[in-house]
Amino acid sequence: MRLFPHGIGTTLVMMLTMAVGSSAILAVAVSAPDSAPEIGVRASYVGIFTGAVYFVAMFSGSFCPGFIVKYGPVRVLQVTVLFAVVGLFVFTLATPLAAVLCAILLGIAYGPINPANAPVLLAITNSGNRAFMFSIKQSGVTVGGAVAALIVPMVAAWWNWKAGVISVALLGVAILFILQPLRSRFDSARANFSLTWSFATVMGPVRQIMRIPLLRGFAAVGFTYAGVQISVSSFFVVFLVEQGFTLVEAGICFLFVNLGGIIGRIAWGGLSDKWLTPKYTLTLIGVISAISLSGMFMVSDNWHKFFLYVFSFILGSSTHGWNGVFLSEVANQAPEGEAHNWTGGVQFLIYGGVAILPPLFGLIIVGTSGYTIPFFLIAVCALLASFSLLWLYRIYTEFR
Repeated sequence: MRLFPHGIGTTLVMMLTMAVGSSAILAVAVSAPDSAPEIGVRASYVGIFTGAVYFVAMFSGSFCPGFIVKYGPVRVLQVTVLFAVVGLFVFTLATPLAAVLCAILLGIAYGPINPANAPVLLAITNSGNRAFMFSIKQSGVTVGGAVAALIVPMVAAWWNWKAGVISVALLGVAILFILQPLRSRFDSARANFSLTWSFATVMGPVRQIMRIPLLRGFAAVGFTYAGVQISVSSFFVVFLVEQGFTLVEAGICFLFVNLGGIIGRIAWGGLSDKWLTPKYTLTLIGVISAISLSGMFMVSDNWHKFFLYVFSFILGSSTHGWNGVFLSEVANQAPEGEAHNWTGGVQFLIYGGVAILPPLFGLIIVGTSGYTIPFFLIAVCALLASFSLLWLYRIYTEFR
């Protein structure tokens, strides 16, 4: 009997690539209470920054399948890590132009990660463990959030926010070398052809998804869930600081959000594989997300730390827990050899939610001078998406 599932080592490396991309984006969000005034903008503008990152990621993720075939998924992942590292160093220049360039670089870095991970994980998984392994990989998003929540505030307290951001960037350098041994196995089937740079090429995977009604609806649910998740990630620390918490206290709470996401993603993946179908798992996640988001406006620094940490954990396990089950279902339904295209196409629409909802969240904060209405609205979005998912599975029986 095997102590660990076959392929767990490779899956953990794929998780680390997700962690690098996520920690890079969230390092900017966590540092916002300190970095935004130095740059000369309001901290709530972090939503616009996040939206810009994911807007770029929409296109880089859709265009990358050609690079994956030509250079191999592992080489593509190494390049994405390099872009993320450079982006963080650029951000520490602390100017509006540097912030814009950082958003572009992080978007280029983040978009290809899921499409490049998909063929690697498909090669080492089967239908009995795929959701679980994809959930482990996707927990890298929340691992990255936990890293940013832990490192940036603590290093900022010891030194300054720039040192905190650079500390996250240096972790990415190590991942470049950790990926290298996987090239001989997973990049061996490279194809030598000329890449064409055109809008039609970029939108190819998206058009493929849009021709399939089932995937259109499924991607719309991902659009909403992703927008809700990144709205929480982008504004959670800023919200707590404005509620009277210190940056370190808010960072600890955000750490529990991401710990909830890590454990939640793995638990949801196991639940989907062994007891529930993806339909009911994803619906349950949406309902719990809506309930926990509805309680955000009651959070204050008068709460006992234990209850605050438990609430943060539940919030993270729900709003951050959907990705692994969702993406494993997309890859599982894709025709042989098309997982990277299907993932890239669905991801384009998912990232659209991230490009739209967090900036909208920030604008509502400015317009209403508070967080109650925006948190309530994204709670409603999560609930509606969960119910529409039930309808989607009922109409299209191709999915389990």
